[in-house]
Amino acid sequence: MDKQKTKKVETKKQVSAIEKIDNSSLKKNLIFARNVSEKNESCIGILADDISKIIVQYRNLVKEEGIEELKDKKFDTEKSLREYCFETVGYSRKDKNLINPSFEMVVTRSIKAGKLKSDNHFGLTVKDGKLLGINNKINPTVPQKNFDKKIKKAFIDVENTNTGLIDVNANTIDRIWKVVFPVASRNNTSKKTVNISRSLKDAKDILEGLHKLAKNPKKLTDLYQKLSDDDLGIIADIKVLVSDDLIRNQWNKADEEIGMDLKPIKKIA
Repeated sequence: MDKQKTKKVETKKQVSAIEKIDNSSLKKNLIFARNVSEKNESCIGILADDISKIIVQYRNLVKEEGIEELKDKKFDTEKSLREYCFETVGYSRKDKNLINPSFEMVVTRSIKAGKLKSDNHFGLTVKDGKLLGINNKINPTVPQKNFDKKIKKAFIDVENTNTGLIDVNANTIDRIWKVVFPVASRNNTSKKTVNISRSLKDAKDILEGLHKLAKNPKKLTDLYQKLSDDDLGIIADIKVLVSDDLIRNQWNKADEEIGMDLKPIKKIA
């Protein structure tokens, strides 16, 4: 009886595009960003340039034969890029005592700018480490003094024709990001939608102004006139609500357990 010949089935190992990315420059600059002093935005431009190149590199890699795309296809989302940057330098958000808000702010803004740059939005470019953009693409209109007496406004918006480059800071990045990727309404009721981001920013600005007044002994009259006893009660309530960091901790938990489709991520046993 002839022996049956067994055929060896050769399985070609698929390589992930992410595994082939050259991230040496990104890693070096992420380490620098993690170690800089608080509120230092000087490395956003450099990181944005690195992230933009990483995205372009990834897009080219997934076109190659034998490169796995399935788990990488959402690599250019804000969440996936943030996770990649954190993993690149071994930064973990699980221990709340090791969270570095300044580093996270820099990385998040750099990711947004890098994504916009890779998609050719707003003419973003990086020169000498500075993030720049085309003026009239970032600011389509500019205020101009109104000379039309029929319009009861001191200033009106007119088309911006300035095509020069301007500096792009963190607040500008957030603003232009929302133009391309508008945030969906967070309120599903029929009531007037509240812009949580704007309301929190306004509240922070108000509290910073009041705090500045309170530090100046010569401004006690101004402080007294601006506040009532009820206002002070609300400020005390805010202090209690944010003192335990519950909101931040639960957001961190959701960020780890909820996917981009806003559904729980299935855990592999």
